[in-house]
Amino acid sequence: MASTDSVSAAESRAPVLRPPTPREQLESLHPIERGLYRIFEFASSLKLAITLMVWLMIECAIGTRIESTINAAGAKYFVYGNPRFYILLALLALNVLSAALIRFPWKRYQTGFVITHVGLLTILAGSMITSISHVDALLNVSQGEVADTMIHPDQDIVRVGWEDPGTGKQKDQAVAVQFGPLTWGSKILGFFPWGKGHEEVLALDEIERGAKLRVKKFIAHCDWNDTYVPDKVGVPAVSFTLSAPSIGNFEQTAWVAARPTEVGFIGDEQVSVGGVPVRVRTWRAGSQAELDHFVSAAPKGEIAGTLGQIGLSHAGKHFLLTLDDLKAKPFEDPSIGLRVELIEQMPHAQLDPEKKTWRNAGPDPEYPAVRLKLSMGDLQRETIAFANNPEFARPLAVRGGLPDGTFVTYFRPDHPSEVQFLVTAGDQLGYRAFSSQACVASVVAELNKAYPSFGMFELIPRAVLASGRPDVEITPKPVPPGEQTFPAIEVEFSLPSGTKTVARLVRQLPETRRVLDGKIVSLRFKLKEEELPFAVRLDDFNEPKQPGTMNAARYESFVTVFKKKDIPSESLKPNDPLQTKRGSKAIAFEETRKAEIKMNHPLFFKGETGHEYTLYQSGITRQQGIPVSTYTVAYDPGLIMKYAGAIILCVGIFLMFYMGGYFRTKPMRAADAASRG
Repeated sequence: MASTDSVSAAESRAPVLRPPTPREQLESLHPIERGLYRIFEFASSLKLAITLMVWLMIECAIGTRIESTINAAGAKYFVYGNPRFYILLALLALNVLSAALIRFPWKRYQTGFVITHVGLLTILAGSMITSISHVDALLNVSQGEVADTMIHPDQDIVRVGWEDPGTGKQKDQAVAVQFGPLTWGSKILGFFPWGKGHEEVLALDEIERGAKLRVKKFIAHCDWNDTYVPDKVGVPAVSFTLSAPSIGNFEQTAWVAARPTEVGFIGDEQVSVGGVPVRVRTWRAGSQAELDHFVSAAPKGEIAGTLGQIGLSHAGKHFLLTLDDLKAKPFEDPSIGLRVELIEQMPHAQLDPEKKTWRNAGPDPEYPAVRLKLSMGDLQRETIAFANNPEFARPLAVRGGLPDGTFVTYFRPDHPSEVQFLVTAGDQLGYRAFSSQACVASVVAELNKAYPSFGMFELIPRAVLASGRPDVEITPKPVPPGEQTFPAIEVEFSLPSGTKTVARLVRQLPETRRVLDGKIVSLRFKLKEEELPFAVRLDDFNEPKQPGTMNAARYESFVTVFKKKDIPSESLKPNDPLQTKRGSKAIAFEETRKAEIKMNHPLFFKGETGHEYTLYQSGITRQQGIPVSTYTVAYDPGLIMKYAGAIILCVGIFLMFYMGGYFRTKPMRAADAASRG
């Protein structure tokens, strides 16, 4: 009898695979209860578990394939960050939970089974929390500077600004966007069409109710060139090619443009063409007479005299006067009743704020200028000319009350090498070039014709716009697997009134500005930026090289960590590097500690909200000669749950083997002993 009881106890264990509930037992339930119970049984079934595991393997295989052929962003977009994958994880969690609940009440020998399922649910919950709220961003810190803004490399935004110059009111709206990892209209893996004819419309009610931004094209990776296109409300712009035939086939094309200022559209830019710095001045001509003065009243070759020369135009005639001669005696031309006297030559002209006049501030030629007295018949006027600003000739002539067509320009003997463009309303282009203290060209330029420039270079004007706006030419390229991409979009910004403008935006470029209905619209496609609750200053770094190479063996940076606090705006010190203003708030940085960040030795910071951020050393680069350290900023609120779930899972698996073996063998041993007795 004892043997029979022992065997019965051993056979009372529930089978590993739970059989379906008999139909007779289900017939006694209400139809709704019966249906819910069937759903519950299906949710806990092994069939569903196997189906979900096969689904998971297919998703992972697709994700791995996309990551290897496109990039990690593509795998996240199509698989791991897709709502379909979250549904899969939720169904897995439901299956695990149902498989445990349907066996309730649990027996003692099922302890390991229950704990294993609790571990699985904990891991799935932690993974879900991680995918929703984790941070994986970059923080770039220049040496000696304080930085507290991280960049999210996988989150894009389109930022639209709206400014009313009349009232000074400004508005700003940023819209999070996700266009995918492939160019719209391309094919996935070369077979499946993606985004053909697709458009996205972003509402901009914060800018103006009814305003919209229509994204017409998305290009996942591209090359781009700066360009200008005609625009009624624009600035003068010139495209030119710089070439050096004597040193090979070097040739580089660039655009330069003037910018609006108080005295008109002028420009003084340093343009790098093929690594060659080119100083270019561009401004808009007010009349044909100014173009004639620009071309005809300029030195022909070397700038004469120890003090330089004066280019003067009056009554349709052009003169080139040497300051040394003017210093000795005035210049006169009786045929047009002109007399020119030198009042003062100023090596360093400086504005006297009290008298509102220019005076000489010293012998060093930092801002050279000359003051002249012009007698033109019964009219006498004083005027000033600045050697560093030939574009001031027309504004100074107007302010000085000089007759129409009368201009003065000052040319120093130590004139730097530079290029000057004067653009007329009729798209004519005046061109002057200075090299080795000489004027090597002064002409009304023709497009696609070569002219002497500085050094061994020739300059070829390619296009001229009297009024243009900046734009970019975009050339789509295949997405490079695993490498940085340069995406671009084509957008159409429209107002409820029907006014609209089109722009092409590349993610790496600064904002694009447009004038629309008298307002200034700024558009930018960029990565999302977010402020950290703390700040970091790069004090020093160490970058030892591998023996015999220039490759870094490791990166180490020594930083100071600051916490942030709000301060009254009136106590803000503008020149204090540990204080700054963010919108309407003033912020001060307070030092908390010194730290060292290196490979496998991250920095941990726990904010007042309880969030703990981890900074990993990613690399050190140089931008314009300044060391910049890059850190990966990580925050994973689901990490503890995933670790805890893994530990619980291991404990459950151990108990499944240990307790399962214990309860399986003990009754059998009792039965054997009874039979022997």
